[in-house]
Amino acid sequence: RLLREGSTDHLAGDPVVPRLVLPIPLAELNESIDSYDDFIAVMRRAVDALQLLDRQQVTVAHFAQLKASFIAHLMGRLVPLPLHKSHPHKATRCFFTRPIKYEVQQQLLRLFEQVMRHFVASACALRSSRENDGARIIIASSIL
Repeated sequence: RLLREGSTDHLAGDPVVPRLVLPIPLAELNESIDSYDDFIAVMRRAVDALQLLDRQQVTVAHFAQLKASFIAHLMGRLVPLPLHKSHPHKATRCFFTRPIKYEVQQQLLRLFEQVMRHFVASACALRSSRENDGARIIIASSIL
């Protein structure tokens, strides 16, 4: 009664391949930036996290908002602004006054370009509101 004589392979169908979800290291960028090398390392990790987030956009809910808020955190909190030229401690506290090599400039410009591309892609996917429009303008101007 339990024995079937025949093939049941036609009942199986195609196998369902589960999606591979990798953890996105968004919280690992809380570092202080004191030199150009630190700056490049933070920007590279941010671009890697943004690319990983972009590849997993099907599995991550609200990925456009997540990308935009991550870039806002990166540009607003982590990347230091140069001090004013009349600041009394500019020579000791601001690493932007130090000389920079051409290769470092190229790397930083390439990384800023990649961050800007991710930001534009995510900012265009956001719903239009006063808060989002203000954030778009401020973050884009800080990247440029």
